[in-house]
Amino acid sequence: MKKFNLLFVCLAFAAGLQAQKVQTQVLDSWTGTTWQPSSRITYSYDANCFLVSFLLESWDAGTGTWTNYLLSTYTNNPDGTSSQVLQQTWNNGTSTWTNQSRTTYTYTSFGKQATAISEFWQNNKWKNASRVTYTYDANNYLINQLSEISLGGSNWINGSQTLYTNNSDGSVNQAITQGWNFVGPWKDQSRITYTYYNNDPAKILTSLNEIWDGSNWQNGSQTINTYNANGIETTSLNQNWDGLVWVNSSLGTSYYQVDGTTLESVISQTWDNDNSVWVNSTRTTLTYGPCTLPLTLLNFNAVKQNGKVQLSWKTSNEINTQSFSIQRSITANDFTTIGKVNAAGSSAVQNSYNFMDDIAALKANKIYYRLQQQDKDGKSTYSNIVTVSISGGVQYSILPNPARSYFTVITDGSADLTNATVSIVNLSGKKVLTQKLGSGSQQQINISSLAKGLYMVNIVTNTGVQTQKLVVE
Repeated sequence: MKKFNLLFVCLAFAAGLQAQKVQTQVLDSWTGTTWQPSSRITYSYDANCFLVSFLLESWDAGTGTWTNYLLSTYTNNPDGTSSQVLQQTWNNGTSTWTNQSRTTYTYTSFGKQATAISEFWQNNKWKNASRVTYTYDANNYLINQLSEISLGGSNWINGSQTLYTNNSDGSVNQAITQGWNFVGPWKDQSRITYTYYNNDPAKILTSLNEIWDGSNWQNGSQTINTYNANGIETTSLNQNWDGLVWVNSSLGTSYYQVDGTTLESVISQTWDNDNSVWVNSTRTTLTYGPCTLPLTLLNFNAVKQNGKVQLSWKTSNEINTQSFSIQRSITANDFTTIGKVNAAGSSAVQNSYNFMDDIAALKANKIYYRLQQQDKDGKSTYSNIVTVSISGGVQYSILPNPARSYFTVITDGSADLTNATVSIVNLSGKKVLTQKLGSGSQQQINISSLAKGLYMVNIVTNTGVQTQKLVVE
């Protein structure tokens, strides 16, 4: 199975770079003198360029042919997200596909994954195996990923959870994984800290993986990526900590077609410590089909202030893009276009866009927004959905979030902060900061004394309490 795992690693390496959609990936293994075929993935897409299947095959050196191994079939929602993925393995004896596992996905009202339930096929029945539940903060940034194990039927037990702290652009700053020992409490296991190339949330520069030894975090492994002058990833170096120094483990090097941005192949090498040289291990070669992704949407945010909603989004790797249609709904189903913003066209750099929506006369409990991106060739795609609450009296925002030394409480403009109180509570339920607010529609709160982590911010007024999550980084 090692060869297949390596192939999927190469797929992840390539996914963040390509605007075109991959049609095939062929993995070759180094024999010491030459490259030999090992495995192949073939992707198929529907008329909307949504992935519908990928076929994994292994190379039979004896017959010189590709043989079936694994087939994944996707059922997609109208927006292109997957509602279910079915995995089947090839039975050579009967020359048929046999059910192995399936995963069913649900999504939040703002378009991000809410749950993933995995099942396995046994005795001609599907049985629960695991469940993952995702939790997001007020900015729709992922803050918790809870994994549970099935005890049979509808009974679940905690397995592990990952707690995320995010940068202000939504990129992950740190991810801490904790384990559950049947009766609790949660115990730290590992921690990954990320940095980014040129502050681009789509381009990880370093990731440091540490292990908790019961009292301290200890170095485990790290990945260091390099980028060329165009911001395209060129190498990915993996190292392990031997207790004193970092020791080379593997190196992935990318090679591109003549346009300089389309990935052609990735060669992975392992470190020969005895001879202090890199040795070829695998090579992945990619081909592309007619489907082309117009861009990478890095984030999409909505903030209400003074009777208006400020919409902002960032993109990278735009190809042949024409415009963004801003669409609004009060039901989350029927969207109406309320404006249009011209796109960059073709650009490898990061682009920022803004749109202001006047909602002073709008009567609704919540407003839902999405983007429809149009290409010059007539194709279009939709973003995730973001929401803004506009009922229930005065609405408050806290910015920035995540925050470092301070954040600002901002009203929606219909009232000031006189006689309001901010109360900050940690995850243990302990109140760590309380501050009375004065007049005005904005007021800054000093949080330099707070440790990094997740907190609940309660804004208490004479009309009630509003609670928001805050990440301190």
